[in-house]
Amino acid sequence: MHEQPMRQLFSACRNVFLLMGCAMLCINGAKAEENKGKPANPLEQELQAAFVTENAVLTGITDDGKSPASQDKLEKVAHIYARIVERNPKNVAALNACAEYLWRIERRQEAMAKWTAAETLEPGNAVVINHLGGCHLALGDAKRATEYFERAAMLDPGNALYQFNAGNTSYLFRHEMTTGTDTAEAVMLRSLDHFRRAAKIDPFNVEYARAYAETFYMVQPPDWNGALQAWTHYLEITDQKDFAYSNLARVNIKLGHNKDARDNLARIENAKFAPLKEHLLQQMR
Repeated sequence: MHEQPMRQLFSACRNVFLLMGCAMLCINGAKAEENKGKPANPLEQELQAAFVTENAVLTGITDDGKSPASQDKLEKVAHIYARIVERNPKNVAALNACAEYLWRIERRQEAMAKWTAAETLEPGNAVVINHLGGCHLALGDAKRATEYFERAAMLDPGNALYQFNAGNTSYLFRHEMTTGTDTAEAVMLRSLDHFRRAAKIDPFNVEYARAYAETFYMVQPPDWNGALQAWTHYLEITDQKDFAYSNLARVNIKLGHNKDARDNLARIENAKFAPLKEHLLQQMR
């Protein structure tokens, strides 16, 4: 998670939302497993059938996704979801399922309208709020996206993805979020806390661990002992060992642990780190 020019920023944010989409598939799978053996009500059966049809169609379309036959099938699935919503206009599960499909086929404004309707019905539904955060992010409204992700993380504090989304947007858009009494320092501390929570909830997620460790550099004054613990954990779970050792050396130098820093640098094997190693060694001379 490094600084990026604004022209690259929304590409990174798109990747964040793709992560959200993948996670929602995992959530759906977990719910299916949880409900296995339980009798489904008629609406649940309809939604399950629609989801099966959706996956069959989406996995069967051509790479360009533009053939007339494929488009016709996509519209038929959209019609299935629309009929379900027509019969259940105040059911959040129906609205959410329809919106997720519409988003997947690039009908974003319609998807957002469904999620907005769902929010009106259940303003405390973390799944819906998280989706709306992704909508605002894709539309370029960084401030509202961050606010929605913060809400989702507050509504479901045990969800690692929601914590990561809130931390990531707070970090990336900290300048937009700095208003009035909400200082840049306060925004960065919130970001650090969200990353900490995400890494604690999902301790084997390398991306969460790295985001948490890197954010210590941005907080003034940095908590170098906290950073040392974070980078040590990252080292334990990543295959990017040289990168981890280089950061551990940097933190150990800040703490005055020169012997440990030299040991970290001695463990680096990739030659591309040679200039950085020399730079860090110079700091200890």
